[in-house]
Amino acid sequence: MAECFANIECRVVDTSLVADYSLFLVEPVRAWTDPSQPQPQLFHHRGDGTFTLDGPTIDLKDRMTKWQYLM
Repeated sequence: MAECFANIECRVVDTSLVADYSLFLVEPVRAWTDPSQPQPQLFHHRGDGTFTLDGPTIDLKDRMTKWQYLM
């Protein structure tokens, strides 16, 4: 994708949590960066419905959906 400045190739190492949590455990195998993007912005998920884009915090809590059994 043109907007990606880095990619990480992973291999699946554990599928035991897929049925209960839809969670795959992976191990990174290889990584690439795009040298044509000298100053990419980093987008960080903070785990509570907010994100940080190289400094300012973006609040997207109203767009987040909790798994039903956690409510």
